[in-house]
Amino acid sequence: MVADWALGLPKLMWQLRDRNLAASTAAAETLRLIGQHTRLLDAAASDTLQASLVTLFCVSVPGKGTVFGPFRQYPPALQRTVLEAVSYCPRRSEKLSLAIRACLSEATSVSSIGALVEEILV
Repeated sequence: MVADWALGLPKLMWQLRDRNLAASTAAAETLRLIGQHTRLLDAAASDTLQASLVTLFCVSVPGKGTVFGPFRQYPPALQRTVLEAVSYCPRRSEKLSLAIRACLSEATSVSSIGALVEEILV
């Protein structure tokens, strides 16, 4: 039950973008809390969650190239919360790591979250 509900949070955040930061922050904080209690998600659910988190950072769209998700529009505090949620994933997928790197390679607010990013991508 928790897994099904949690798996919808990244899509909600993508749909909200930066139009409702309070709701996006609540969703990111919930993902972080779920990540802290990894027993709430089995390995398959964790993998699915990571796949859905990719769209918050960027995706490659045929004919359009790289399309960035809402992460770059978030204020630094929300960016940090999202990255903290990612940091609790037991094993990060290469696709998620690449999406984070691509997104942050051009982001302007990386300095405030740089250490956390380095920790996640190591």
